Parts: sequence; structure tokens; C-alpha cells
Amino acid sequence: MIAGDWVFYFTNCCPPTKTPLSVVAVSQANASKMTRIDPIPLTPGQQSYIPSNSAVDPDNHMMYVMDGGAGKIVGLKYNSVTGNMSVAWKANQSTLAFLSLR
Repeated sequence: MIAGDWVFYFTNCCPPTKTPLSVVAVSQANASKMTRIDPIPLTPGQQSYIPSNSAVDPDNHMMYVMDGGAGKIVGLKYNSVTGNMSVAWKANQSTLAFLSLR
């Protein structure tokens, strides 16, 4: 996903893994500037798996990420200058569908 000067990507597409999903931000202006967050911790016995894309809302500095294996969706707030991310909200929801913003 691209928002301003940042490219965001996340891990754990295929196959399912026992490692929590990570979201990474890399600056387009300086690739040595990177930040990372693991927003959806796994409980014992859970696996992370999500084959679909996430969605980004650059106007509100938000990103929406889900993990079908963990059964969670999170809203991440990101700083457009530093790329730092924090969890704004979290919901229990199990889906493998693509997220879409209008």
C-alpha cells in the first residue's frame, strides 16, 4: 500500500504461520528509514494467515489490516512524517475478504 512518502506492506500471506503478522513501512525518499509493528498477537494454537490486501486511508493517516487466522481486524494510525504506527482500534472478525475503502 502507498500513502504519501511511505510504502506499507504486511507479512503472512501463504502458508499459515505461527508467527504474528507484521506491518512494515519503508520511506520512498530514504529506504533506510523503516518502521514495523506486530498489531495482532497470536494466542497459543493460533496461526496467522491472510491472502488478501489491506486498505490505506491517506487523508486520515489510517490503515486497516486483518488476519483471518487470528480472527482480528485492526485500525492502525500512522505518522506521515516518521512512518510510526499504533493500534487505534481492534475488533474480533474472521474474514478472508479484501478490504475496500470508499
